[in-house]
Amino acid sequence: MSFHPQGPQRHFLRVASMGMVTLTLGASAVAQDHRAWTRTADVLAVGLPVMAYGVAGSGKADAEGLKELTLGLLGTVVASEGLKRAIPVTRPDGSDTKSFPSRHTAVAFAATRFLDRRYGEDVNLYRPWLYAAAAMTGVASVQAQRHRWGDVVAGGALGFGLSHWSTSARPLAQAAADNHLDITPLPGGWAVAWQQRW
Repeated sequence: MSFHPQGPQRHFLRVASMGMVTLTLGASAVAQDHRAWTRTADVLAVGLPVMAYGVAGSGKADAEGLKELTLGLLGTVVASEGLKRAIPVTRPDGSDTKSFPSRHTAVAFAATRFLDRRYGEDVNLYRPWLYAAAAMTGVASVQAQRHRWGDVVAGGALGFGLSHWSTSARPLAQAAADNHLDITPLPGGWAVAWQQRW
């Protein structure tokens, strides 16, 4: 059964993802120096995983999802750090030799892929916004001269792939358990209540 949140939670994920993209685009549009682009990449690289933890933890009360998210993010960080050490590439700004791959982009795509794969139809309406925010992480990293396009493409593919591998689709029984219909007979009628956990 497809999950459609109600009440104040209905717009949580959409508002959060749209807000993140809007904030990033706004910050990037007025960026006059590399520091503004760096801050944009930092906000998204932290914001997307925080959003994923919020949805899995407090939103869905999904203990297995939290484990899978943590595994995917840890794997992404470890793999990206290993590649940075194994393949030293000087950053465009010349600051060090850890340009390849982009860890910021990898983490952003890992969190986004987790939400997409784990909750499927639940995030269907928000999917374009989530992937746009992840892609914007890479754009900001390039504009900040911290990475080249190849670095962010490799980082995005790494995060996406590891998260896809470590994340399972949410069992239908668990999703259905979040949706509960109660019908109670009353004198002279019936009481019908629909509950959805978010």
